[in-house]
Amino acid sequence: MLLVRLLVVIGIFLLLLYFLTIVIVPENSFFIQERLGRFTKILTPGLHFQVPILDKVAFKFSRKEQTCLIKDLLCQTLDGIPILIDSIFIFQIQDPVKAAYESENFEDSILIELQSNILKEIQNHYADEILARRYGMNQSIVKHTSEPAKNLGLKIIRFEIQQLRRDVKIT
Repeated sequence: MLLVRLLVVIGIFLLLLYFLTIVIVPENSFFIQERLGRFTKILTPGLHFQVPILDKVAFKFSRKEQTCLIKDLLCQTLDGIPILIDSIFIFQIQDPVKAAYESENFEDSILIELQSNILKEIQNHYADEILARRYGMNQSIVKHTSEPAKNLGLKIIRFEIQQLRRDVKIT
């Protein structure tokens, strides 16, 4: 009877140890593995083993394209007219190590960079020509944001100004 209890306890312990050592990474994902708080390797989709207590999955990223909306960004044109802009940008993580360790929050960092470039681009145009030059402005914003995005391990796939409206609160 004591032997059966001992075998059950050992079996439960081995089963628990087995589940703590296996990491299954789903398709279209990156996992960053750390050992004792230091980067060890990138786990790609599939089955991986890790040493319990020493190893842990620190970050989980998706390889899929991700979308971010920028709503009601107040800009001023070259002729001083305030405009509210709604835009969308689509990005993808290319280097998960840079995305994990180069910035505290890569989404906020790239969002601030994009907003800065939108403001600069709008300030270079008159209000009546913004709609006609929207495509070129989109391309220019992507071009100016690509290098900072690359430093964060990201790739800007597309940026689009969706809606332009005059700010009626400011006269």
